[in-house]
Amino acid sequence: MSGQESPKGITPEPSGSGHAPPKVTGTSGTVGSAGSKAAGGGAVQDGKPDNSSKYAALRVGWMMAEARGNLLKLGEGRGGLPQDFPALPLDAAGERTSCEQTVEAVKVLANLAKESGLDLEVSTLTMPTKWSVKGEMTASGQLRLLTWRYLRALNWKDLGPTLGLAARKAKDSMDLGVEETREQLEGFLWAWDEAIQDELAAQEYGTSSSYQLGRGLAEIYWALDPSAKFGPESWEKLLGDKRATALRLLLDRLSLTVLPSVSTSAIEFALGKWEQFAKDLLDSWEAVDPDGNQDFRGAAGEDLKIQVKK
Repeated sequence: MSGQESPKGITPEPSGSGHAPPKVTGTSGTVGSAGSKAAGGGAVQDGKPDNSSKYAALRVGWMMAEARGNLLKLGEGRGGLPQDFPALPLDAAGERTSCEQTVEAVKVLANLAKESGLDLEVSTLTMPTKWSVKGEMTASGQLRLLTWRYLRALNWKDLGPTLGLAARKAKDSMDLGVEETREQLEGFLWAWDEAIQDELAAQEYGTSSSYQLGRGLAEIYWALDPSAKFGPESWEKLLGDKRATALRLLLDRLSLTVLPSVSTSAIEFALGKWEQFAKDLLDSWEAVDPDGNQDFRGAAGEDLKIQVKK
């Protein structure tokens, strides 16, 4: 791998928790606001197309991938251990532990889903795992509850109030292990994602594509296992030609109407560089120094993480 560098100087625009997403032209009002419907067309505000619902869908898609990635990486031992509070002065970029960043991502996803009308009733989801749902709980409430159970199983204590759980819900009698709570979370997020896509498919053209683009871009890092050559978490899958082409088609579809052209161009440029990097990485995977290559792949994954967070 000598002489090869990851394209860490390139910054795709959409970002997850704590960072400003790209500015949307022709949009006014708050994210998730419905706007007013024009006869025979989409929502309009001040005579311009109102794309706030599409922009909200893009943000929910991104945060679905970021929250899921944070949760699963934490359970795989890649998230660090509980730490003391950081010393002042404030280190805004790196003071939070991986667990705290996970809680942040979960709360942002829950709040965005509620604001954008995607906080669906859990009873309407097709669950691949078995558990009983008490009352008419919404998806955001179930996310907070299952996250709390999972973090408790990982020995993070007293996070119910931090996650925004009501006191009665935080006094949960189920005391499950890591594998059981992880399975519940994975199953729930799969079912919620499926229901969100079904819901958005019936809305104005481009809304479902916005969600898919946000999730697809975020998954390039958040679903990646840098040591995997093949499989659903691999460089080949997440940055291969087929998936990169699909993301470009989504970008073309949403260019100007949802994302400004400068953002679309920056994302396409970065995507092309990382796609080529992944191709070169796969071509030289079986190098003479496999241990060195393993370190290099891990470092490239960290470069990708830094870029995604910009």
